[in-house]
Amino acid sequence: MKWLKKREIAMLYLLNSKFYGSSFTFFEALALLEVFFGRRVARNRIKYFIKTGIIIKVSEDRYRVKSISEVIEEEVIPYLIKRSERLRRRTRLSP
Repeated sequence: MKWLKKREIAMLYLLNSKFYGSSFTFFEALALLEVFFGRRVARNRIKYFIKTGIIIKVSEDRYRVKSISEVIEEEVIPYLIKRSERLRRRTRLSP
């Protein structure tokens, strides 16, 4: 997974503050985010969040959002561990 951009973190924060612990529809999330980011950007980022698993499909038209700490624990920390292992290997190999 690529790093989240500042805009995506802001969107995730807005979704968490409004919908964390409850389910919502795609259009409810779109209505919340399009006020701040525009319809096209909001729609594309929601689709990206669904594709990457940040927003989880609960039923046919209902979704649930992961908390920001869950996203960091599941996506960013493993990346940092792999990166540190690669750097250690490189430093051992270089004279």
